[in-house]
Amino acid sequence: MGKVTMKVFSDGKLIDRRTPRSTDPQAPEKAIDGAGFTAENPEEWHQTQALIQDLDKHFTMLRETLQERHTRITQVRRKVSELQTLLFPPRHRWWRRWLPW
Repeated sequence: MGKVTMKVFSDGKLIDRRTPRSTDPQAPEKAIDGAGFTAENPEEWHQTQALIQDLDKHFTMLRETLQERHTRITQVRRKVSELQTLLFPPRHRWWRRWLPW
């Protein structure tokens, strides 16, 4: 499992709020003063909700694009398979056993 990271806007600046690991000596502990994420700060709450909605829209668009591409890739693979069969037919056809020409 990776680290859980949440970024919060405080006074118009993006602040990285990572939970420091006590077992990780390389992760420096950052003291963030005055960046509390509570219901008492409605501006941060509103900005966070707007960011979440924006990300949700982007992820929905990405999901739709991926589904369209997956459908298109499936169609192209089917066509390539059909063309391959036409251009490079199987070497041993069943009728060659009975019709030698």
